[in-house]
Amino acid sequence: MCDDVPFNHLAINNLLKKIGMNCDSAYNGFEAINMVINKLSSICRCPKIYKLIIMDIEMPNKDGF
Repeated sequence: MCDDVPFNHLAINNLLKKIGMNCDSAYNGFEAINMVINKLSSICRCPKIYKLIIMDIEMPNKDGF
């Protein structure tokens, strides 16, 4: 999930854990993009890729749009 508000990270992470999902967190769009690139480049070592990205649409730098 990607959001610039730390409380939103805590809330969404807790909700996702209740339904059995793991969550990585990013605080802006550039960080989220880098996380996806890193995950894809390490596909041989880690076969898990992101299946869902929850992103705020109003953030500084790069937003969800």
